[in-house]
Amino acid sequence: MGDIGTSIKQLRITTGMTQEQLAESSGLSIRAIRDIERGSTQRPYRHSLELVAAAMGLSEQDTNELIGTVYVPPNLRHRGSGAGPREHAKGRAVPRVALVHLPPAPLNFVGRRDALQKLDALPGAGSVNASAVALLDGAPGVGKTALALRWAHQVAGRFADGVLYADLRGYHAQPPLAPESVLRRFLRALGVPDHRVPLSKEECSALYRSKMADLRMLIVLDNAASAEQVRPLLTGAPHCSVVVTSRNSMTGLVVRDGAQRIRVDSLTDAESRELFESSVGEARSKREPEAVAGLLAMCDGSPLALRVLAERARDQPHAALREIVTRLAGRLSQLSPFDTPGDPQSSIRELLSWSYRNLPAPAARIFDGLGNVRQRTFTVTQLLSVRPYSGMGEEILMDALDWLAEENLIESEKPGHYKINRLIWHYARERLDEVTGH
Repeated sequence: MGDIGTSIKQLRITTGMTQEQLAESSGLSIRAIRDIERGSTQRPYRHSLELVAAAMGLSEQDTNELIGTVYVPPNLRHRGSGAGPREHAKGRAVPRVALVHLPPAPLNFVGRRDALQKLDALPGAGSVNASAVALLDGAPGVGKTALALRWAHQVAGRFADGVLYADLRGYHAQPPLAPESVLRRFLRALGVPDHRVPLSKEECSALYRSKMADLRMLIVLDNAASAEQVRPLLTGAPHCSVVVTSRNSMTGLVVRDGAQRIRVDSLTDAESRELFESSVGEARSKREPEAVAGLLAMCDGSPLALRVLAERARDQPHAALREIVTRLAGRLSQLSPFDTPGDPQSSIRELLSWSYRNLPAPAARIFDGLGNVRQRTFTVTQLLSVRPYSGMGEEILMDALDWLAEENLIESEKPGHYKINRLIWHYARERLDEVTGH
């Protein structure tokens, strides 16, 4: 009998989950999780193991292998666990890449039905007449990664050879990952020994495509900076699907590589309310509909912002929601309610700053000036009458605005017409005050 407790603990740590998170996701008690990991429960119920495996996002095959360490059929005992490379249909051994490369699926996921249906049409996920590459693009904090992970965990069982995941750090406090660094990591995961991994990007990419040619795999490339960073990581394999998330709309990846662009928009009012209620509790939300409406307005459809405010409300279970709204609205900065000390990847201001740093100087100056725009929808003509745009050439201004739209810091509803999210406008206002010394 294998050490099931050690296996589950290792898988949980690899996926980045705490015992509390695993308990909440699986529906088991924290005590049950602890007893299994410690070995106190040496032969857990099969159903409990299935719940734990599902919570960690294991595929059907990985789940069966995990449960098989406890429930081994009599005719297979003493023959080994079978955890090594599996035999490919063509007769050659192929290492199965474990699903634990994926971070955990998000909790309290809402909406995105259309986007999920488009992802389902990817070749490796079942369709044969579709682009093998999907690009999920949208504004900072809009939920691109959550959508990609949700779908990847749902369909992982369709990809017999496994799932690969990499955070490319395109918009991050640390520098973006070089494609060759990701390729080397993927090649090792595919069973290539260190001494056989090439040094150059071109050779790594060629070996990677060769290894992937006959496999059915899903590759999730999260937080990409540019098409140039992504392109060496595309497989070109007929049974593989690649999902890219980025704040950049990557026109080049769509035009040259045939990627299907799936824009991830802000949540609707109904979806925002559903997400907030699922986090705070429906009964508490229903008691104060006006306060909830005020909190939702502050977030303007941003799932990340909603989760931050919901967590603040959960930390104050006995406080009236209207008191929380009043306290947050009184902050000197309208972004301060969304600060998360010690966790920059959950801070709206920090996320926006990473986009801002990627802007060329002319576009950054144009962005700062948007802090003077009082209407969240505007035209180029209207901007030309606002400081600091007065006297600026219309063509120069439109080029800069198109750049901002490409980075999803503003939306281009139609030529010459734009819209800016409330939270992004507050960040532009902060930048303008810093530049002007106010």
